[in-house]
Amino acid sequence: MTKGLQPNKDAFEYGIRDLFFGKYSSIVNTKHAEMVKFASKHYKPNAYGLVSIIDEPRRELEMLFSMTDYLGFKYVGLEK
Repeated sequence: MTKGLQPNKDAFEYGIRDLFFGKYSSIVNTKHAEMVKFASKHYKPNAYGLVSIIDEPRRELEMLFSMTDYLGFKYVGLEK
């Protein structure tokens, strides 16, 4: 669970699908664009110009938490 505005949460969810699972959604807003920009500093785009985060699981998790911090979300744990 993260605390933040709902549109930003939606953009973050689509960004995770795009960057970590390769499910390109065509939904792009400022938060999503920031996620791609952040990821492209660490991972090179593929032949189609799309950035995907493919790494060892621990590094992927570190990248996910770095992104949440970068975007201003505060991770507060699992929802109950």
